[in-house]
Amino acid sequence: MNPHDIDRGGDIHVDYTEYESVSHALAVTIAAVEDIRVTELDPLFEYVHLEALNRLVQQTEAADDLIIDMIIDGHAVTIRDDGWLTVSESIT
Repeated sequence: MNPHDIDRGGDIHVDYTEYESVSHALAVTIAAVEDIRVTELDPLFEYVHLEALNRLVQQTEAADDLIIDMIIDGHAVTIRDDGWLTVSESIT
C-alpha cells in the first residue's frame, strides 16, 4: 500500500493513479483488506474483465462523470473518475 492510502473503519481508499493501472490498485487493495498477499487472491478476472476496466478508466474524459460499483469476492468496490478506489471489508 502507498503512504497516501486511507483506512476508514474497514474501508480502504487508494489513489489508483499512483499504481501501474486501476486493476493493479484493485488487486493490491483487496489483498490489503483481506490481509493476504496479492498472489494469494482468487483471480480477479473471475469477477471483472481487467483490460476493459483499465481501458474504461483511462478513456474517461475530464468532463465525464464515472463511478463504477461492483462486488468482488464479497467486497463492495467503488472506482471514481477522480482517481479514488474504495474497497470495503466483506459485506457478506
